Parts: sequence; structure tokens; C-alpha cells
Amino acid sequence: MFKKLADKFEKPVAEASRERPPLIEDELLKVIHGFLQHRSLPLWLPQIPRDVALWWIDMQEPPSMPADAPRQVSVPGDEGQRWICPYHERIRHTLRKFLSLHEHDQKIIMAAREDKVFWRGDDMPFFMRVIDETVKMRKMGVEAYRIEALKKMKSCRLLGGTKRE
Repeated sequence: MFKKLADKFEKPVAEASRERPPLIEDELLKVIHGFLQHRSLPLWLPQIPRDVALWWIDMQEPPSMPADAPRQVSVPGDEGQRWICPYHERIRHTLRKFLSLHEHDQKIIMAAREDKVFWRGDDMPFFMRVIDETVKMRKMGVEAYRIEALKKMKSCRLLGGTKRE
């Protein structure tokens, strides 16, 4: 039973593709083609799937190295190796979620991106808070914001503080 479950998630990398990770464009095209089986793309998006994939990559926060770097891991049972690509997975997840959002929310995400506030697939109420806090941090300055945030955290009961906010 566990072997079947592991096989579902732990597929060995084909011999020919071991030398390099899958291309992010190919991963996004799978998401886009899956979406197109049930719905059409919004008219304000590029209508060619590859252009949508490239647009989405441009909308994303650049990968942080080394945490987002693709790497190979061994597959249990000595059946080869597979790629783990955290950045690919995040972008694929956010694209899938973005395409399922209402147009109003999509436009908020795009407007925030213009201000260099990146959406990482958060629920919209949380993302609105991220936008507000980012604006606040930029007005105050990073150091002043950090000091204020630390004061608030210290006063929080859950973190051992004495005052409740």
C-alpha cells in the first residue's frame, strides 16, 4: 500500500532529463491548458498560452537562492532521482489560484505588482493586509517599522508579553 502511495508522488526523473530541471514555461503551460479545458482566458490576458506563461513569470517575485533553486533528491527504494523545484511549484500554484479568482481580485493583484508588492497565493483579506503593511513600512522606513513590529510582538500575550492588543 505505501509503495503505491509513494509511486504516486515520487516519480523518478527520466534518464534524458536528469541533467537539468523541467522548464517553468512547460509547467505553466500544463496549468493553462488544464484551465482552458473548462474555461476561456479573460480577454484582458494574452490569448496565446505561452504568452500567458511568460506574463505570469514576469508578474512573480524573483526566486530567492538557494531556497528556490531546483535540486535533485533520491527517490525512496533506490529508484533514481527526481527534481524538486520550489519556485516552479509556487508559480504553478499561484497561477492556478489566480485564474480561479474573480476579475476584481485579479486586478488588485496586478495593481499591487505594479507597486512591487508580490502575491504569493494568499487569500485576499490577508493579501490586502500585506499591501497595507507594505505601504506603512515604506512610509515609516524599514528600521522604524521593524522596531514598532517588535514592540507589538513583545506586548502580545502569546509571545510572553503582559499587555493584550
